[in-house]
Formats: sequence, C-alpha cells, structure tokens
Amino acid sequence: MKGKLKENYGPYFDRLSAPEQRAVEKYIWAMAKHYPHLADAATAGPGNEGAVYVYVPRPSDEDEYIKIHTKMSKIGLNILMDTGVFIGLMPELDAKQCYKVIELEGEIIDGQVVFDTPAPLPPCASLSQ
Repeated sequence: MKGKLKENYGPYFDRLSAPEQRAVEKYIWAMAKHYPHLADAATAGPGNEGAVYVYVPRPSDEDEYIKIHTKMSKIGLNILMDTGVFIGLMPELDAKQCYKVIELEGEIIDGQVVFDTPAPLPPCASLSQ
C-alpha cells in the first residue's frame, strides 16, 4: 500500500454500507502504517450482530499475533468512537481449516455449501479468487 488504498477488499466488501466501507478504509489505512504486509492482504465484510470483520493472514508467531491484535484493537476503538462502526480483526483461514469448517458447520445442497449463519465465513487463503 504505497499511499493508495485498494479498489476492493474481497467479495463481501460491497455488502457493507457506505459508512462501514469508509470505516474499513480508515482501519486498513492505519493498519498499513504498522503492518503493510497485512493491509495488502486484508479483506472485509459483514460480521455478526452489526460488526464488520477485517480478515488478514494469521502470523505463525503467537507473540506477533497478540501484538497485532493489541495495536489494531486500539485503532478499532478510535474508529468506533468516531464512526459508530465496530471492526473486529479476524484470521483468514487456510484451506485445511476451511474444509474443517465446511465439514462441521455446513451442509451441501445442490453442490453448494450452505450455512445456517447469516454472516459470511472468513475467506479461505488458498481457495479465494
């Protein structure tokens, strides 16, 4: 992210309202200042109970993961206070995790995986696009 935001943050970004999209852009812009590699990979969409989720690849180092969450929680709180939009940082699932979620929570109807939950599941790293 070299001074410019991406055009689109995944297939569910368009489901967000205009104020939610602007809040996500602020959040990812702030993320880019501290974690540009995560901001470049970020996707976003509606979450549960009015929340907005931003998905990024989960670092393998647990301490790094905690550090990222701590920093982005502070940024998310400021955005919540400014906009009223709650943004949660979520890990993007890898292919093995996605298949496990499908196996546990979804059912296949007419060749499509169908879930009871109204919110989309996290994007799958190796299955997306």
